Amino acid sequence: VDGVREEARRLFEGTTYAIVADIMCGGPFEQCCNLRGYDNFLVDIYEDPRFARTLIEMVTDVDMAFWEVFLEAVGDFVQVVTQGDDLGMQTNSFISRDTYRDLVKPCHKRMYGFIHSRTNAKIMMHSCGSVYDLIPEFIDVGVDILNPLQCSAAKMDLARLKREFGRDLCYW
Repeated sequence: VDGVREEARRLFEGTTYAIVADIMCGGPFEQCCNLRGYDNFLVDIYEDPRFARTLIEMVTDVDMAFWEVFLEAVGDFVQVVTQGDDLGMQTNSFISRDTYRDLVKPCHKRMYGFIHSRTNAKIMMHSCGSVYDLIPEFIDVGVDILNPLQCSAAKMDLARLKREFGRDLCYW
């Protein structure tokens, strides 16, 4: 992060645009899928839940270590922090809402709480696909902005999303 604080300060002081700390690391669920392969990790969740939980918590620890160093440098100058974790497919989410609550939500809550403790920036979560069923959970863990709004995916109708969640969530 050598020089990044000075660059962030220069951008912050020299513009009226929002400064975004973009995705630096993969989200816990997505990274576990990348490490193990999607099929293997989805099977791990059901056949070896202790291993799946240990892995996702370790990945969360690594993500938080990245954010700790980066936000120490730029946290004062950014208005949006972006963290991705692709949980959606075209027709539904990769995992059920119950599995999200049990396995992924504690990691998101811990990471997003940590980010909020280090900056006043809003948290934008990037998650492609049909994540409609998980949106209340995203709001609960501290997500302020959802990106993208993939209207081509099932249950992702903009008018419905605005009506149901627009008081608590911004769409980017």
